[in-house]
Amino acid sequence: LIGAVLDEAEGGDWTASGRLVDLLDADLPLVRERRVAPGQVAWFRDLEGAKAIALVASASRVRDWRAEGGTVAYVSEAPARTPVRTLLRLPARPARVLIDGAASDDWTHDEAEGLLWLSHPGSPTGTAVEVVAGS
Repeated sequence: LIGAVLDEAEGGDWTASGRLVDLLDADLPLVRERRVAPGQVAWFRDLEGAKAIALVASASRVRDWRAEGGTVAYVSEAPARTPVRTLLRLPARPARVLIDGAASDDWTHDEAEGLLWLSHPGSPTGTAVEVVAGS
């Protein structure tokens, strides 16, 4: 969902509502409602209808995506040392998150929403990410 309100717009603001991820915010927050004022632009990912396990958004190029047997694995490519934030749709809190094979605690899971945000530094050669589902 992409929206823009022109400065000359009659009636002023526009409001987006739903289960939306703000793709123009580096933290990829979940928003229920966002007011877009004249002169502003908004870009959202609507979570309605998304698969139970899915890549929602990432500040990297994601390749080699696999989601099978309770494990999600992929490779994330981004410029060196650039902070990468990724949002996954994941119903259960993960048992562990591995970044290049090492345990990471740089993640947050919202069980009520079924969303997992994780962060790591970027690497142009790729960062291996593995999320192992909990019970």
